[in-house]
Amino acid sequence: MCKGKIRVILCLAEQVEEWNVLSKRTLLRLWKAYGLFLTGNYDYILVSGGIFNPPKIQTRPAAHLMKEWLLSKSIKEENVLVEDTSLDTYQNVANSVEIIRQKAKTDMFYPLCKELVTVVSDQHHLRRVRMIIEGHFSTDPIVYEDSGYRLPFSEKLKELIFFAITFCDRDGVKWLARCNRHWRDQS
Repeated sequence: MCKGKIRVILCLAEQVEEWNVLSKRTLLRLWKAYGLFLTGNYDYILVSGGIFNPPKIQTRPAAHLMKEWLLSKSIKEENVLVEDTSLDTYQNVANSVEIIRQKAKTDMFYPLCKELVTVVSDQHHLRRVRMIIEGHFSTDPIVYEDSGYRLPFSEKLKELIFFAITFCDRDGVKWLARCNRHWRDQS
């Protein structure tokens, strides 16, 4: 398993459409993660995403849908880690960091085992992820991989607004981030 490093691909969910269908952006991220995993340079794919839509759209965590997709592509279940409670990018990062660190601790080489993480998302989301992740992984190596999705103009504006919010609140603890989580919480 880990020979000095635990190598993880972190694949973040973007959206779930009606009837628990993964969005095109999420599927492109999964295809990228799948391709990277097939290189043999990784131990795990960690999929991250909870239930963040109303029940008429989403009844299952995005991470469970993503895991099923990976299993359908013959990725072994023991190679797929799941973070299924996050409601936004802040929680994707924080919860995933904890899962990766716990997995590293169960490795027989811990504490010699370090995390090597490759984050898969699209270019606009990766800008925000990078800002958030810098506060959670100190000096551990992080690689950022673009899924290849290109946003239409209207979505670029939305992403720019999210970028500004993230820039002002890198820990996701201020009013706007908390309100967004409250609005998305379906429990």
